[in-house]
Amino acid sequence: MEYMVIPPALEVYFYLAATGFFMIFAAGIWLKLSLLARAKGGLSISRILWMSFTSLFSADCLLARRVFPRSRLRGLVLVLVVWSFLLIVAGGVVSYSSTLLGVQLRTGYHLLSLTLDVAGLLLLAGVLYAMARRYLLARREVYSIPEDAVFLLLLLVIILSGFAVEGARLAIFSAYDPFSPAGSLIAAQLYSMPLEAKGMLFVYAKLVHFLSAFALLAYLPFSKAMHMLAAQLTTRFAREREEMYYS
Repeated sequence: MEYMVIPPALEVYFYLAATGFFMIFAAGIWLKLSLLARAKGGLSISRILWMSFTSLFSADCLLARRVFPRSRLRGLVLVLVVWSFLLIVAGGVVSYSSTLLGVQLRTGYHLLSLTLDVAGLLLLAGVLYAMARRYLLARREVYSIPEDAVFLLLLLVIILSGFAVEGARLAIFSAYDPFSPAGSLIAAQLYSMPLEAKGMLFVYAKLVHFLSAFALLAYLPFSKAMHMLAAQLTTRFAREREEMYYS
């Protein structure tokens, strides 16, 4: 199955690592939600999960309404990052589901490919902006710690390895895909490589892509970036407090 190309000699280690990363993520999320449930007067964890999910699609989160008044640039970057991240997740779910079910996307494949390519480029721009703002153009009041770099680097590896996978795939078939501009650009640089080398690049880029994604997932609950999962919930609580105050 092309979607999950893992060298046979590494399959056991890959699935063990993936299972371990996911268990760490689940344990971390459960711990954070348990603490939040107690802090909010005994709200059930299932209730908090539902509130977080529904709040994710609110205007406060999707349009960064609380960030724009402070900085239009930060608000715009945040909107682009959130939307591109959601599109990539949705596209991955659709692609993986179609592969598992044996359903061909046909004409929808081109739209999906273009959407993922553009979303990946926007997310890459957002990550590079965050790295530049934190490490190159940082204000004195911005304090960075090593875990900030770990999170951003993992995210950068995920994005770049994803483009490498697409580029290697197109190079293997000597194809140019106008619906995958970034992938085609990378493929153009790989055309002269031996076919075996292209295949190895495809396989190991995909391995790096998945493992770095699992590593980020496991790391997320224990990092400051946890606010990415909790931001929509805290925003909802803040909005409810404002409504109560002004009502």
